[in-house]
Amino acid sequence: MSKKHHYVPRGYLRYFSIGGKRRQVFTFDKFRGSAYPVNIADAGCENYFNTLVVAGQRIAFEPMFNLPDDALARVLRGIHEHESIQHLSGEEQELVAMLAAVQFLRTKTIRQSHEDMQRLMVGELAKRGLAVSPDEAAAMKPSAEDLKIAALQGMQMVPKLTKILLEKDWTLMRAVGSDCFTTSDTPIAHKSAIPLGASGLASPGVEVAWPL
Repeated sequence: MSKKHHYVPRGYLRYFSIGGKRRQVFTFDKFRGSAYPVNIADAGCENYFNTLVVAGQRIAFEPMFNLPDDALARVLRGIHEHESIQHLSGEEQELVAMLAAVQFLRTKTIRQSHEDMQRLMVGELAKRGLAVSPDEAAAMKPSAEDLKIAALQGMQMVPKLTKILLEKDWTLMRAVGSDCFTTSDTPIAHKSAIPLGASGLASPGVEVAWPL
């Protein structure tokens, strides 16, 4: 089994390839401020990203994404061939919503949010006069394995997120002329169209964008 685990599927990244050859994509490094071509096999992935180490044994949960990734590749072919989502049956629309939910939950950003929660907790305790020592803060910090377990458990949210996405109004937009869409290592973005509104997916006024 490959050690290279994708959190953004190759079948998805191909539609953002250089020259449409489906081999490389341009990657922008925010920290270096530079862009460079990367083979699709090496983009949106990390070694052993979906592998747990339990009692010295490696347990890979990467295979659980094989079926969703294959289904996404089929769905994308259909959408690009029709240049529309009108052809999608109710069952196919539900599949797209489920695939979007899976993609939303499998990214590095979601894992990072669990670690961010610990930092926010330490900060809130400090505001209330309950200072946390460096040793205590380190003990509260989730390990890499903790983050993987939390991410795996989080996949139980797929049915709920699928239902939320199905209840939204769907629109397919096409880039015109020389304009184009870009994607990232967190392909699905969401924001509230209501000033100061809540940002949860189910909150009123929250829009979800997924460049395809």
